[in-house]
Amino acid sequence: MADNFDIIISGGGFAGLTAAAGLSGLGLKIAVIEFQTLDKIKNDLSDKRTTALSYFSKKFFTKIGLWDGIEKNAGAINDIKIIDADYVNGDSKLNLNFSKSDVEAELGENTPMGFITENHHLKNCLLDFCLNQPDIKIIEKQSVTSIEQSPISVEVTLSDNSHLTAKLLIAAEGRNSSTKELLKIKTFDKDYNQTAITFNLNHEFSHHQTAIERFMPTGPFAVLPMKNPLQSSIVWTVERPTAQFYMQMPEGEFLAEVEKRLGDTLGKFELATPRSSYPLTLKYAQKYVEGRCALVADTAHGIHPIAGQGFNQGVKDIALLCELVGENLELGLDVGDAAMLTKYEKTSKSDNMQMILATDIFNSLFSNDNKIISAARRIGIKGVDKISPIKRFFIKRAMGA
Repeated sequence: MADNFDIIISGGGFAGLTAAAGLSGLGLKIAVIEFQTLDKIKNDLSDKRTTALSYFSKKFFTKIGLWDGIEKNAGAINDIKIIDADYVNGDSKLNLNFSKSDVEAELGENTPMGFITENHHLKNCLLDFCLNQPDIKIIEKQSVTSIEQSPISVEVTLSDNSHLTAKLLIAAEGRNSSTKELLKIKTFDKDYNQTAITFNLNHEFSHHQTAIERFMPTGPFAVLPMKNPLQSSIVWTVERPTAQFYMQMPEGEFLAEVEKRLGDTLGKFELATPRSSYPLTLKYAQKYVEGRCALVADTAHGIHPIAGQGFNQGVKDIALLCELVGENLELGLDVGDAAMLTKYEKTSKSDNMQMILATDIFNSLFSNDNKIISAARRIGIKGVDKISPIKRFFIKRAMGA
């Protein structure tokens, strides 16, 4: 005997919980399937990474009543500095700067360009919200093992052999989604042969809510301002073969390498968290919908972190899907309606492909020590800074507006 729901969400991470929160309050019965225990999700502090939240994500979380909780632990980004550099000539003077005043001129709002929050704070804020919603049931220690679809419903079998049915199944398990595999949805994969080394720093001087992305021939070195003005999150992209070398380097030597890329802007500094690393790849699904099943966020598209928009693109997927579900409910239509899901796929895929292409091209252009390309990109950076329409385009894309 199957338990009946309106919507089943496979995955209780950032994307799955965001989707559940966004759909809550619409009069639906929602199930979230998560393979970990709730206790592990809530109390595991091993993930020391941070997540960038765009202006669009802030608006969505405000709309569903979550922003106040998130903002308590989020650092604002008021300025962004993009610097092209190399090991011989150092920082170029042809840099690109975005400021809060640019945002106000473009959108008419006095708002930061984005925010940085620690992963465990964001995760717990989402989890606490969902646990307090009567229309959301989180089923822990389970995963989807099979999917059967009919013209009017989708039925999933869980790892304990129990069964759930719904009108719509949302896959939000991340890049290596088992649900995507069960649906036989193919993906395009590209390995950048790069690794992101992440860690937080305590530093002497205030970051002044400024994010810095210094582009080196081997990849970008991003400095992201956290809530504490004397603490920043670092995302350092290196070529894959050298990643292990940096990860195993004694702390003093490692910090000396960081100083070469960071400079003296923040004064003296020390590690606030251990180093962690993860390989950088591009993975996107050839389709976002199969029957009554929809892919969102990293399950549909995992992109390079060069623009800090990975999670924000997922929020845009979820916001669109929530909007379309709400419209169908108002019209008395099925929340797993084929026409609705086709509209979701077409709109979301188009927006995501623009970001996929942009991040892929930017990474190829900036992670390159070819002298001709280096000279061309420095001229290009200055051109963007001086040509208002182009600069406005970059601002709006960075903010997800």
